[in-house]
This record gives sequence, structure tokens and C-alpha cells, in this order.
Amino acid sequence: MLHGLTEEQELIRNAAREFAENEIAPKVAWMEETNEFPVELMRRAGELGFTGIMFPEEYGGAGLGLTEFALVLEEVSRVSQTFAICLDASMTLCYLPILQYGTEEQKQKYLPRACAGEIVGAACAGEAVGNTGNCMNHITKAVKDGDEWVINGQKIFITNAPFTDTFVVYANANGASVPTLFIVDRDTPGLEIGNIEEKLGWHGSGTGTVNFTNVRIPADNLLGEIDAALDESISGVLESCIGIGAMCIGVASAVYSKTYEYVTTRETAGQKLIEHQAVAWDIARMAANIEQAVALVYQTTKFVDAGNTPVPGTPAGFLASTVKVQLPKMAQDACDVAIQLHGGHGYMNDMDIHRYWRDVRACSIGEGPTSNHLDFIALAASVMKLF
Repeated sequence: MLHGLTEEQELIRNAAREFAENEIAPKVAWMEETNEFPVELMRRAGELGFTGIMFPEEYGGAGLGLTEFALVLEEVSRVSQTFAICLDASMTLCYLPILQYGTEEQKQKYLPRACAGEIVGAACAGEAVGNTGNCMNHITKAVKDGDEWVINGQKIFITNAPFTDTFVVYANANGASVPTLFIVDRDTPGLEIGNIEEKLGWHGSGTGTVNFTNVRIPADNLLGEIDAALDESISGVLESCIGIGAMCIGVASAVYSKTYEYVTTRETAGQKLIEHQAVAWDIARMAANIEQAVALVYQTTKFVDAGNTPVPGTPAGFLASTVKVQLPKMAQDACDVAIQLHGGHGYMNDMDIHRYWRDVRACSIGEGPTSNHLDFIALAASVMKLF
């Protein structure tokens, strides 16, 4: 990374790298083999201040911004995208909406424990009917019954499902066609964790089904306004997309480092690989693409930190969706080149490069597929004078 960081940001970066290398790395093989998540390390991330980095000091956070959180995600992803996506999903998709739209009572109940890493969050949005288009088309229903809401439905592909403490649930309230957000605690009767998926990558992230059968929650668990989930959730989703961009930088940087070391030491026919012009050009393109990606992601985080909320049709929304479209492709290309330049070694388990390739493939899908974000970019182009 060639752009400048403040002294505090450098300290955060170094601390995150040390945490990833010393504490997460020893758990990677276990996550791959068992498809389980080391929840105790989320607690440890809280002790180090990473879970609360974006949240105000009054709730136990560090009072910093998306830039600092992105630095943490980037460094963690150099070792494990699984841990990074679990952290990103918990803080941006669950607890950030509580910060932005919750009552003071809700904030006091959840945020201090979230910032301390004591509880993990998840967003329950995905459904079998498909609702990536602006978070619509929900089958899950919430019906007001006196002083309670009763929720029935099923959510699929929920990151963190088996070890989540707090769910932010999208449900259509009282027959409306636009979803509303509700806070549902893990131990609420009628909430059941269903099938945990076997996936190509992100092993251990606990992607699963969450079933709601006559789940009764207090009326006070309504999050924000009725029928306003589209407006209230989309900024968190787009901030998570920026986090995914940082994760892609971490993966690309990791495979670049491994590949550069390999091509500068591996000899074929009496020459080091890097001495072949085609190989040198592959390395040069990889480095240039990563640096370009770094500039885009951190330009975007700084713009959001300056008070620009990322929603579709705004400059911040345009930048966030551009990150989501461009960064996964950059990282996938980097992994492809890395595997190719390592030859047979790149296909072996001991090199880990294929794990990075499998993990980063999900980044084009999670938080809305590329086509969704191209729609958002097209919207921005129609309402903004971009260039």
C-alpha cells in the first residue's frame, strides 16, 4: 500500500496483522476441516478493540470509522476470509443498523456487548424466493398481536447462523410489501437454526437456515420504522460491500506475496521464473491492480467517514457499488495468476492459494451479486453528473 496512513491507523494495521498471524492462523486448518468457527477469537477481537472500532465510545467502541475497520478486515483476510466475513457481517449488517436506527434502550442493551466481542450478530434477509433486488420479495411475515410481534418464515444463507446471539430480521409487517426490521434474540422460543451449508469456501462461517415459527418478540424489538427496511438496511449493506472490498485486497496481497517469493526463487531451465518476461509482466499487473484497488477502497471509506451515507443514487452509494463490482474480480484474477505461476504446487493443499481462490469467489455474490450493483451504478449515472 503506497497511500499514507496516520500513526494511529498504522498501529491498528499492525495490531490486526499480529492478531491474524498469531491467533487466527493456527485455527485456519481446523476451520477448514470442521466447518466450525472459533467464537472465542471473536471475544479476543473485542478485547483488542476490533469489534467496536466503528462505534461511539459511549457504547464501548473506539469512536473511529470505516477506514479503520477496513484496515482490520484487510489484514485479517490475509490469513482468513472466513474470520473477516464473520466479523464484517456481525458488525455492519446487525449492530450498525442498531446504532443507526435503534432506540437508546436498544443501543444500551446490545452495543456495549457487541463492541466487547461478547455477542455475535447476523442479518436474516435472504429467502428461497430470492430477494436480492433491493431486499424485496420477503415471504417472512410479522403480525402485531397486542404488545408483541409474531414472526413466521424462513431465512436462508445466513452468515454466522449457528453461533449468532442477535438476529436483525427482515419481515413484512402486517401484510405490507416492504420489509421492516426486527431484533430477535437467539434464545427466543420458535427460532430454530436449520441446515448448515457445505460450501465451496468460507469454511467455518456458519452459513445456515434460520426458521421462525410463531416467534413472539416484544413490540419494543421493532428496529426503526415500519415498512422502512429498504432505507434503513441498505447503508449497512453497502458499508459491508466496502468491507468486502477490503477483504479482497487482503486476499490479493497475500497471494501476491506468496507468488512473488515463489517466482524469485523457483528455477526452471537454469533461470528464475521472474526472469521470464511473461512472468514479470504477470507480477507487474497483479501489483498495479492491487494498488488501484487500494486507492478505490480507501477513497470510498474516507468519503463515508466524512459523513456521506452510502445509499443507491448518491456519490457514496456509487463508490460502494463500484467497490463491490471491481474488487472481487481483481482478487479472483490475482488468485488465478497465482495458481498458474505456481504450477502444480499452486493446486496443492500445502500452498493455501487454492483456499484463497475458493474463498474470494463468494465476494461477487455476498451482499448482492454483481448485477445488483451494476443496477445501482446505472441509477447513480442517471441521477448524478459523475464525470
